[in-house]
Amino acid sequence: MALPHIPMAAVVPSVLLLLCIGCSNAAVLEATPSASPNMRWNISVGADEVVMNPFISGTVTLVPTNTSVYAIDLHTGLLLWKSVLTVPNTTSYACSSVGYVSACGPLVYVGCIDKVAALFATNGTVAWTKAIPPATTPAYNPSRHVRADCTPDAPEWLFVASFNAPLLLLSAYDGTLIRDFSDAFPGTFAKDHVHVTNERIVFLNTWTSAAARPPTVAPIGVATVGNGELFSAAVVLDRLSMEVAYIIGNAVNLLVDDHSHQLFVRFSVNTTQTVVAYHLGTGALRWSASEPGLFATFDYFSNNGRLFMATSMVNDAYPNNLTAYNASTGEVLWKQVIGFFYLLAGDEAVFAMGTVTHTKAYAAATGEILWENGAVAVNDGAVGDGAVVFGTSTGILALDIANNGTVSTL
Repeated sequence: MALPHIPMAAVVPSVLLLLCIGCSNAAVLEATPSASPNMRWNISVGADEVVMNPFISGTVTLVPTNTSVYAIDLHTGLLLWKSVLTVPNTTSYACSSVGYVSACGPLVYVGCIDKVAALFATNGTVAWTKAIPPATTPAYNPSRHVRADCTPDAPEWLFVASFNAPLLLLSAYDGTLIRDFSDAFPGTFAKDHVHVTNERIVFLNTWTSAAARPPTVAPIGVATVGNGELFSAAVVLDRLSMEVAYIIGNAVNLLVDDHSHQLFVRFSVNTTQTVVAYHLGTGALRWSASEPGLFATFDYFSNNGRLFMATSMVNDAYPNNLTAYNASTGEVLWKQVIGFFYLLAGDEAVFAMGTVTHTKAYAAATGEILWENGAVAVNDGAVGDGAVVFGTSTGILALDIANNGTVSTL
């Protein structure tokens, strides 16, 4: 099913800027000066709680809390706008709970529980909302956050994933349903992105019925709810036809690197994790590597020809080992034993955040520690425009990356 390109100007001619400084409902929020040498700004969200990862779009940071979405100037910490989407114990607001956030063109997309909300990027007002059908198996938490992924490669598309519910494709402009993939793919993982490149659409799909899954997909374990068999696979579609190009069975995590034209898939067998690199276009095997570790569901990143993979021999909450590979060959470049952390990678540095006492930056090329900060992250964070941004127990923190953590000159 080929989908036509819809010119953005034909749909939203009056909205041209992603975000603007000084919009009508923007408020000045004092950015707390820091005694720490590499802090850009640190702001409080009051009684709110930063529940999901920030999202950086250009020079703007979008931060979802349990009630609202904050748009913050990445350079200064100035609050551009705050959109209150829910109030506890009320039903008159756009969301019953705020979740994942993304942005493309003139709109910001928020994954709520059983709903997607689109906000105007200029001021945070609600453009539209779209109810998402309930999960196919109610035992798998029918009230769950959805994840709405847009992409600059296809700004007219909005893919919506939620745990154990079908993948949906909506119009990014008004939320109109374009395609429901439930006939072939009945359940997706909300945590994983739907990756769109110039020729492929890639996502992680799950099945809880042996009859529904493809015969090449074997069980990866027992579902935590319902005690049935759990099946999982990386599904790769042709972008134009949206037909299956190939399926990689038994995958538990995936990563697309469009720059190197590779698909990285993680598998887990007993106490060994395996990462395999495939050619994104053909599915041909390029290389594979194994690491000791109990859990294969942690995030991993590919930047500037390097693949960073976290493992754990302790528990499934946090990784404690980090390995850097040559993304083209699978050669191990360096390793670090760090302690519990969230992994985040930029072009020149990789970050271990949420360690017991500090956030640390390591040189991406060598693994050498560059600097550390006494802040403890509560989520994975985001990297962009020379800063790393993450939620803490009291608010939102932005740290400068360059010059080994010296004071920002912005």
